[in-house]
Amino acid sequence: MKKNGEYAGVDEKFIPENEKYVDESILGNKEESKKKIYKTGKTIIIVYILIIVLMFVIPVGVGIWCFVAFNKSADNQFETAENISGGFLSTIIYQIKKENAEFDVTEFNNNLSSLQGTQSKFFLSGYLDNIITKNKTYSNHTITVTYNDITTTEEDEIIKIKHSLKDGCEYEVSVDYDANGYINRVKIMDI
Repeated sequence: MKKNGEYAGVDEKFIPENEKYVDESILGNKEESKKKIYKTGKTIIIVYILIIVLMFVIPVGVGIWCFVAFNKSADNQFETAENISGGFLSTIIYQIKKENAEFDVTEFNNNLSSLQGTQSKFFLSGYLDNIITKNKTYSNHTITVTYNDITTTEEDEIIKIKHSLKDGCEYEVSVDYDANGYINRVKIMDI
């Protein structure tokens, strides 16, 4: 078996006479041939690195270009579709946003929907707990509670109202809504 032009691991007696010596006129002396091999190896490594870099840089660059082009194209297609449809897509989008807003209002008002009217302390206490939770959860839709001379949105004050209600008594409760339909005020009155 030959390695670098020489037989490796073979006893010299088995090597044919005409293959025992390398013609140094072809490769030069051993130092020159080592330099040539080193230089060739270095060149091959640089070529491999360039190929690997190009294998990653080109696809990533093409991917970024396609992404940008697609987003611009999608915006243009939406505008074109909007112009062709005569506002139909805008109407659909508006309707979806409107339904989402209505759902949000319904979800917010859900636990308090039957609050209005005559209530006992037992049920009214549960509603006041729901109001405290809503005020913590929905900071942009706070509910103001009014009872006697107390008007508040604060948890501690609402708890005081809850504890001041008397067992066996009924209370008249009315609710007010903001412009978007969210309950924003609860008035409790003694009967």
